[in-house]
Amino acid sequence: VGIGNTQDQKAHVSKTGGLVVVDAFCGCGGNAIALAKRPSSEITHVVCIDIDKTKLQKLAHNASIYGIPADRLTLIKADALDVLGSYKEGELHLAASRFDQNLEDDLNDSQVDHESDFKIKGIRHLPQHIDTVFLSPPWGGTEYINQPSTNGFSLDVDICINRNRVQHKSTVTSSTMSSTQYDIKDQNASSNQLATVDGSKLLEISSAATSSKLVTYFLPRNINGISVGRAAISAGYQGEIEMEQNILNGKLKTVTVYFGMNGS
Repeated sequence: VGIGNTQDQKAHVSKTGGLVVVDAFCGCGGNAIALAKRPSSEITHVVCIDIDKTKLQKLAHNASIYGIPADRLTLIKADALDVLGSYKEGELHLAASRFDQNLEDDLNDSQVDHESDFKIKGIRHLPQHIDTVFLSPPWGGTEYINQPSTNGFSLDVDICINRNRVQHKSTVTSSTMSSTQYDIKDQNASSNQLATVDGSKLLEISSAATSSKLVTYFLPRNINGISVGRAAISAGYQGEIEMEQNILNGKLKTVTVYFGMNGS
């Protein structure tokens, strides 16, 4: 994972003393652990967000195996859209009504497991300030690779994030679709109130959450570069974006896209 290891990010680190990273869809922690293993001079802390408590428990177990200190990770059980929508230009703006006090207390009192020092916490334990966002939203299982080669995987077509749940658009049938769940064009709704967000809107929300506009997007190998460029423009980016091909044993596996590298 290249966060904290580029020239522009290093310049930002030199001013802040290390990045606070939000891993918005942390899952079982592969990316979060890689980030936490970076020197603290580059990455100070990783905020791990997932709606699934079981995945957070597995993350805690995996982090313990890799020897990650508990003070390098904060595990938050919450909706990623709620978390990202709670930040503006890197600062937390969270109303007291946004969390369930009873749920918070239950989470705070529950040790993840006997071998781990990590606890799963609630949204009120979010840090006051964040520097950058790492995005690895679900791609829809193995179906992502079946996109036509001429078009590839598109941010605004093939990623569909539902508040409190995630669903890939290609798996939605007419019997399960409703206008309430899938209407993302409601002009009266703000970005952090939309019931459903596509991959392009997710970039926009993430960019607005940080003061640096530094966002890293982990995507399938068949990502459509044009859709990435259009998403960047919609999110207000100017200048260049960096697309890094991740190759294993001579085969292209994934693509990591870095936004905000030139400070724009």
